[in-house]
Amino acid sequence: MFPRPVNRGATLIELVLYITIFSLLSLTAMAIIDQLYVGYSLAEELRRVETEGRILNARIGTQIRQATAVSLEAGERSDDILLAMPEAERDPAELYSEDSVFFIRENNEQPAALSSPRVQVEELNFTNLSPSADTDVIRWQLRLSVERLSGGRITRTFSGSAHLNNYHD
Repeated sequence: MFPRPVNRGATLIELVLYITIFSLLSLTAMAIIDQLYVGYSLAEELRRVETEGRILNARIGTQIRQATAVSLEAGERSDDILLAMPEAERDPAELYSEDSVFFIRENNEQPAALSSPRVQVEELNFTNLSPSADTDVIRWQLRLSVERLSGGRITRTFSGSAHLNNYHD
């Protein structure tokens, strides 16, 4: 009969090989996890800018559609706008940006910030597209940006237009 070989464990070469393979797998997994995080943070920052832009765009349009008069003459362009509102408690309404934040001030009271501190207003322009003073069509352009966690900025531009509520009783 042959003597049974004694199992003495792994050799040094086998241990080095196992450690090398494990290290390579770990580095690959870490690189994949890092790329997933970068992709997630980019998607989250884009979502934040898009959501805030849609909300502000809708709010500007609603304010202009409810207004009965505007401070801009036909063809004039400005970075803020004063709107005459039909309700006395909201008249006048002013839309403007200051220090990268979008504000609305109604009835000359304390202004309310409508944009979050994380998303910055880079540009806000209003243009009266009407050829005459009796039919006011206001166009606006709003450019928002957010600072990326990994560096750089994400910028999106939103625009819209609306008729004033000139046909009130």
